[in-house]
Amino acid sequence: MFGLFSPRCPLEISIKAWIERRFLDLSSVIGADRIRQTEIITPGHPDLPQTFHGSEQELLDLFSRICRWMDLVPEAFQLATTEDSQLGGASGAYLGPETPADRSRIILAQSLPGDPDRLLATLAYLIGHEVVRQKFPEIARSQDSSWAIDLVPACYGLGVYAANSLRRGGAGGCGSGGCSSCGPDETATKGVLTPANYGHVLALLAWVRHEEAPTWAAAITSDVAHTMKPALKYLAKTGDCVFNQDDFGKPVGERSVSDFRAILNSSLKTQHFEALRELVRHPEAVTELAASIDPFLRNRESSVRRQAAAALSAAPSLSSDTFLEMLRLIDDSEGAVRGSLTYALRPGCVEEDMALDALMKLINDPHLTTAGQAAMALSEFDDLPNGTLDAGLKLLRRGVAKCNDDVIGAALHLLKVFSEDVESLIAARFNDDEDVLTMVNEHLHPEAHGVESLALPVVSHRSM
Repeated sequence: MFGLFSPRCPLEISIKAWIERRFLDLSSVIGADRIRQTEIITPGHPDLPQTFHGSEQELLDLFSRICRWMDLVPEAFQLATTEDSQLGGASGAYLGPETPADRSRIILAQSLPGDPDRLLATLAYLIGHEVVRQKFPEIARSQDSSWAIDLVPACYGLGVYAANSLRRGGAGGCGSGGCSSCGPDETATKGVLTPANYGHVLALLAWVRHEEAPTWAAAITSDVAHTMKPALKYLAKTGDCVFNQDDFGKPVGERSVSDFRAILNSSLKTQHFEALRELVRHPEAVTELAASIDPFLRNRESSVRRQAAAALSAAPSLSSDTFLEMLRLIDDSEGAVRGSLTYALRPGCVEEDMALDALMKLINDPHLTTAGQAAMALSEFDDLPNGTLDAGLKLLRRGVAKCNDDVIGAALHLLKVFSEDVESLIAARFNDDEDVLTMVNEHLHPEAHGVESLALPVVSHRSM
């Protein structure tokens, strides 16, 4: 009664939608049938060595088998090992080819062959880099590439090993060179997805394979199962996913205004979020659908509020009522939601004076990214309020203190409104602050500051 026994999604909606969207992207090339029919590899599989002594031949044999499971040939790689200390505690590293004639390199920690489960998971993850490089060049260039690479092993039946490897004491960090969440913390993940995130990946895999109670789920660890079980139940009961179950592998077509309206008026929470995300690219549709989008500004989930604000900001113009409703977000508890408001605060908006007042408050926001977004928005106005220059200088100092290049760039962009010679302006204000002067100089003259290349000493080198 009253929805008391309705299944609930255990994952934050924006992460859930991202996993489903990227999983769909991968299926469009790998093939929906390939993913649906692939054998799920679990410990004790007959094609895996039942005893493993860590010898070079055993390593080469396992590497070759995983390559073939993932539709690649081992000859595409050079495989090597190095001292664990050279990888900073990571299990291994992937280095793409520098020229078309080169092969990609996979470098493993020397201790890794002594742990066959961790070895298999690491190899699958690192080989996944090559899958993305070869088959998904657009994803390889995207900001979320390291996340997407984490999904690849699941597409080839190696998701159980990938999930179970995410939390291994003392083995944090993937060492891929492109992973944004690598760190020394012993609970750090091998990639960027947490065990809870990967629980939804495996739930999604079971759902598209029409497996209500997959036998292979018994092989996953409890922290992964904690999310997988309710996530699979939620998908099975509601069908609330970025794509329809029977449309897996097919690209999502263009939606009409009536399609968007039907989704926004439905009870499908993931599709709500995805529709709001898509509407950012359809400003005319946003104007027509503003009344349907407004309620999402008050949604319980911060990511939905943020996405609703971004969608409404795409409209060429907003009514006073909608604009005032958006201004309420300036007091939102989440900094990222407050930041999304800045997109609507632009020259020519329906309440320009109120927009400037809001931006002057947001440029001092404790959430540094939001403050940077406010600075960028302020720089678009011709007549700026008193105090804007001081606010820009204060933001610059905050950006330097946090070593945040994006915020430093936003502050400099705003300061250039006040002076063509921004270097002299900063030198006059910060002549006693060497950190500010140095970082601004590096930001304005990057060509004068060389970047050291990665030099990874390889102890033993094996060519495949």
